Amino acid sequence: MENKHTAGQWKPEYNRVISSFNILKDGYIIATINDDSTKEFEEVEANAKLIAAAPELLEALKDCLFGLNIANKENPNKGFKKSIVAAEAAIKAATL
Repeated sequence: MENKHTAGQWKPEYNRVISSFNILKDGYIIATINDDSTKEFEEVEANAKLIAAAPELLEALKDCLFGLNIANKENPNKGFKKSIVAAEAAIKAATL
């Protein structure tokens, strides 16, 4: 499955001038998260870090799904199916 998102490592960076976090890839803005002052700074920062980690999380989930599918074939009665379905749904939601 081909990724449609900007590949590579993303980095959150706080912009004090406009009170927002920019999500950057090689210095270019991928996304901006505005601090609307209704949330604590720590929550806005945590959201930015989570978004910046999205490409790595997606790849890690794909790797886990691969392993779960192998484990499920070898041990079909061990309860892997629920995790497989959840992983597939999350990947689908992130890549549609």
